[in-house]
Formats: sequence, structure tokens, C-alpha cells
Amino acid sequence: MNLFLHTCDVSNPLKPFPVCHKWAWRVLDEFFMQGDEEKRRGLPVGMLNDRDKVNRPGSQHGFINFLVAPLANHTVKLFPSLHELTLQMASNLQQWRNMWAEEVNPTAEEIAKKDNEIEKWRDVAVQLQKRVMPKTQRV
Repeated sequence: MNLFLHTCDVSNPLKPFPVCHKWAWRVLDEFFMQGDEEKRRGLPVGMLNDRDKVNRPGSQHGFINFLVAPLANHTVKLFPSLHELTLQMASNLQQWRNMWAEEVNPTAEEIAKKDNEIEKWRDVAVQLQKRVMPKTQRV
């Protein structure tokens, strides 16, 4: 039950992108309001709370890559019928990467690094899918 509770808590990147995008913005707006208050009080501003320094799509890519993907992949290993969650997550990761690239104008090396991360998680998602779906039904 704890696994499902924690997975649900960070499940935004596992939802269709329009929903994922809206909730990500809501969460970041909350973080930024906290950062504004920290600035107002002269306190150190939390790493994700500074609206002047955080790139929203980039922060989502990091959130998925370092927290959500490992948890989601292990959850799907235990419960293979949930494999569609990791496929959606990989798709969302690509969407965030595209938005990030448009906003930041990164170097080719920075883009390649993100693309490699996306490909890694996409490969894992496909492998998890293969555990439960006949070849004719795979994405």
C-alpha cells in the first residue's frame, strides 16, 4: 500500500501530457510562491523555489528522470499490468525535452544527454511492456 501511495503522490508524469502539464505548472506555481515568501523574509530560497532560476520544462525532466522513472519502473516490474504508465512517462519526458529545448536553446551536447536519458527510459518501458503484451499489441 505504501508503494501505491507514494507512486500516486508523484504520478503526475504518468498521466496524459495535457493533464501532466497542468499539474506540473500548479505544483511549480506553489513552489515559486514559497520562494517568493522566502525571498521576502530574507531566507535562503529552496533550489526549486526560485522562479528566476528554474526552467519549468527542465525541472520536470529532472523530476521524472531522477525520482519518478525509477519508482514507476520498479512498480511496473512488480505489477506488470501497469506498463502503460511507463510508456506514457517516456512520452511525457519527450514533450518536456522539446519544450526545454525551445526555451533554453541548449547545446547539441545538452540535447544529446537528454535524448539519451529519454531513450533509456523508453527502452525500459518497452521491455516492461513485452512482459505482458503479445507482439502484435505492442506500441
